[in-house]
Amino acid sequence: MSPASRRDVEHDNETVIIMDRSSVAESFDTWARIDPFWAICGGRDKKNGGWEQREFFESGVVKIDEVVAVIDQHGFPLRRINALDFGCGAGRLTQALAPRFSHVVGVDASPAMLELAERFNRYPEKCRYALNVGATLQNYQSDSFDFVISIVVLQHLEAGDSTRFIRELVRILGKGGMLVFQMIGGKVSAEEQSLISQEERASWKTIDGPAIEMHPVPREEVIRHVEDSGGSLLKVIENRSGGPLFVSYDYYVTKPSAPDVTRPHTDEAP
Repeated sequence: MSPASRRDVEHDNETVIIMDRSSVAESFDTWARIDPFWAICGGRDKKNGGWEQREFFESGVVKIDEVVAVIDQHGFPLRRINALDFGCGAGRLTQALAPRFSHVVGVDASPAMLELAERFNRYPEKCRYALNVGATLQNYQSDSFDFVISIVVLQHLEAGDSTRFIRELVRILGKGGMLVFQMIGGKVSAEEQSLISQEERASWKTIDGPAIEMHPVPREEVIRHVEDSGGSLLKVIENRSGGPLFVSYDYYVTKPSAPDVTRPHTDEAP
């Protein structure tokens, strides 16, 4: 990592490592060779090869099942044609999406992670992977995906980058589609932090490889970017998927269909 791509700043009496997006990709390229599944999912007792391949991909199925259950609970009519997994890594969620959709694409900025994803691809006829190193998703047209998901990805980008990609994810979402993404909103309370064991803290520290940085964006700011870009918030679910030190949220976002301008609006029954 070049000195120009990294800077250390003080935040809440802790040193936070901030890197540009190319360096984030370089970091995950290195983790793809060292311990890819832990770098993607973390987890207590999962460092140094603790994730078995089958277990890792089954965790993706569990997450997609959970997401679809929330969508079904709201009676949302999810189309199952085109889906995109942003920040797909080794394809944990992309592979879980493949049986549910006609076409699935996994997008990532790390070539080494995409090599793993291709190796583990069990659905080559309907699932493909693509490199995206730009500051936008310029390769994808607006309103082109029925379902878009991004879990434990945006939290690793600086706030300006993550919010720009939130807007991009809304842009490529088709009208009447569903976007689900996760983002950390800040640290847990001091009281909660005091209850976290040193063993649990250590299980999330990157000692044996490049730093994996975390950049919170407050919930209110995330919602503002969603709504300003044409999205409509369906539900927000708090969790700890960003690790024990952070409050994390799963955002469920729809993109309303455009009103039919050929018919005058009326409050009267047809």
